Amino acid sequence: MAQSHLDRADTFFFKNAKVIGRTRTHGSGAVNLQREHRRGARNVWAFSLVELSIAIGIIAVLTTLVIVGWPKILASSETARCMENMRSLHISLNSYVQDIGHWPQVPEEIDVSSDQNDSEYEDWWLNELKNYGATEEVWRCPTIKRTVSNKKPNGRPKLTYTPTPFDNSPFTPYRWSSQPWLVETGNMHGNGALLCFPDGSIKTIDDVVPSLVR
Repeated sequence: MAQSHLDRADTFFFKNAKVIGRTRTHGSGAVNLQREHRRGARNVWAFSLVELSIAIGIIAVLTTLVIVGWPKILASSETARCMENMRSLHISLNSYVQDIGHWPQVPEEIDVSSDQNDSEYEDWWLNELKNYGATEEVWRCPTIKRTVSNKKPNGRPKLTYTPTPFDNSPFTPYRWSSQPWLVETGNMHGNGALLCFPDGSIKTIDDVVPSLVR
């Protein structure tokens, strides 16, 4: 009987020792996991700082490139928009001729040779083609609009594309393929004024008359 009690006591202490051992082992493992987690967190944070530094460097380089190249980008964009304006006016003029039967005829009472009649002349063109899709904005070169005063005393925009005068024959505007329909005011894009031809093509004076530039 006494031996039986001793066996039970040994068994009890043996079990408790195993439980205590497990607890200590598990506790040590938890501590180790916490330490590894902290080390990993520090490594991740340090790696993020490196990535952030690289990103800032890339952004700085790209910003510098944009600042240096911005004038060329802007000039190219404005040239493209200017050419698109002239194509839109070509469509409007072509539609007008097909609809009315002749080129727009400026009234004789508007003296186009006088600077005093500029506003009246420009207003006439704006009103004559507005029903054919030619808005005020289409009549304005974006470069001229940005760089110089483009307003008349009454606040209306000045026309920066001058239409060529033709007679009232429906065939005259198409008779000479080298006779432009529209001429841009001034050399605003560095290669001579833009010209719009009867077929809708856009060229510069430098392209059409290269000998004058040399």
